[in-house]
Amino acid sequence: PTGAAIHDMLNVLNRRFTNLEILIYPVRVQGEGAAAEIAQAIRDFNRYREVDVLIVGRGGGSLEDLWAFNEEEMARAIYNSKIPVISAVGHEVDYTIADFVADLRAPTPSAAAELVVKSKVELAAQVDNLSRRLVHGVQRRMQEVRGELNSLSRALKEPTMLLGHLGQRVDDLAGRLERVRQVAMTQRRERLAAMVAQLHMRNPALAVERSRERLLAVTGRMNMAIRRLLDRAHEQSVVSAAKLQALSPLSTLGRGYSIARRMPLGEIVTDSAKIETGDRLELTFHHGRAFCRVEEKL
Repeated sequence: PTGAAIHDMLNVLNRRFTNLEILIYPVRVQGEGAAAEIAQAIRDFNRYREVDVLIVGRGGGSLEDLWAFNEEEMARAIYNSKIPVISAVGHEVDYTIADFVADLRAPTPSAAAELVVKSKVELAAQVDNLSRRLVHGVQRRMQEVRGELNSLSRALKEPTMLLGHLGQRVDDLAGRLERVRQVAMTQRRERLAAMVAQLHMRNPALAVERSRERLLAVTGRMNMAIRRLLDRAHEQSVVSAAKLQALSPLSTLGRGYSIARRMPLGEIVTDSAKIETGDRLELTFHHGRAFCRVEEKL
């Protein structure tokens, strides 16, 4: 900030908190190279790491005077800062790019100083208020502890009464324990009976007997199915044999026909045009065969 702006901020800070530690990094705030110096100062403070907040700004001026706070290098330094940055450039009506990348914008450097710290008087008032609340809380807790101690003291004055209460509680607990035991025993008996019943149902002998009955039933059904298949096969074989007998050449030969084959190749002769005089023929009858020679063809 400019000298006047620094003077105003220091006055505000000293008025609000006199023993506040302040670090000032003097840089050019206008003209060539001002943006680079501002950016370097921000980076140096981030490397220092002993600063809680940064105020970046200057007093009022023309647009050209404030132009350093519109430079990209300065804007990127504010954006990348790990320390919170308050932008306090010019007057309330002045806006720069620094205002939009900073964590907070103050209308003037003096306003930034007021934003950055609370009044020491206000902080002292808050501390006093917290102190009173702490004292009241401690006093209230001490009263509660005294009340508890008094109650315990009154109870200790009559040990027989305390023992009576304890005995009654022991009897009550013993009765509850006995009821719980009875319920647990009953539940265990019921579970045991259920397990015995399940074990009986899963007896290997019963399972074998049921399997044998199922096997006998399946065997009976299988035998009946095989018998029906054999009967149908026998009926089909009888019908097929009758059809085969009807279509057999031997049946035809039995009615007086014969089969002629020309030798030596055994060709079946169905037409006299296929043989010549002198050909040797084999004749097959219903019973037996005969060989003959063709003497005349009609």
